[in-house]
Amino acid sequence: MDKRQTGPFFLKNHQYEEAKAITSSLSSIFGRVAAALLNYTPTVFRENEKIKSLNANFSFPPIGCQGAVGWMANQVAIRRIGKGCQKNAMTEDSVVALHADTGDLSTMHPLVYIPRGGPDGRGGIIADSHLVIAESETGGKYIQIETNVRDTVCIVVFNSALNLHGLVQSSPEGETEDAWSTRLIPFITKQMYHFMLKNKSAAPIDKFNVLRVK
Repeated sequence: MDKRQTGPFFLKNHQYEEAKAITSSLSSIFGRVAAALLNYTPTVFRENEKIKSLNANFSFPPIGCQGAVGWMANQVAIRRIGKGCQKNAMTEDSVVALHADTGDLSTMHPLVYIPRGGPDGRGGIIADSHLVIAESETGGKYIQIETNVRDTVCIVVFNSALNLHGLVQSSPEGETEDAWSTRLIPFITKQMYHFMLKNKSAAPIDKFNVLRVK
């Protein structure tokens, strides 16, 4: 957030068509993610709806662009792993250490894993794609989830602020040369949540028409 501003605003890179195309793609994806969560985990969906009711203007991707239902987040991080994207895209240079996102709002959010590449474009074997989630922010009992499933979008729902989590190393043996996994991470920061509480009718600066529903 620019300290000279009285409120949050969308990044200036939305003057570029490429950024608008990414926002449009994310809107379509998270509309479908929201529909899946409504169907399979309605309690999680309703919790997110309560946050949305505070001020949906600050949703990213924009709620109005997501379809009949949408998922409320303020930001989305995009990360990729796998040999198939190392030559032409930003990747994680190393496995992310176990951590809890204490700056995030303590609420349930989905991590979305999308397989791509491979011989038929539906993904392949990727090293270091196992996600560990512990029962608390300091550790304890944990589960390990294989997030990379060929031809399948994997959605993992948990509280990133309360659960220690991260990718763990696995053997690269048999790894598909041209496959990769894209991970979408929507989240709401505590700072943004408190801003929404205090400014329920505010709207972000939308100089480049990010919020415009086509």
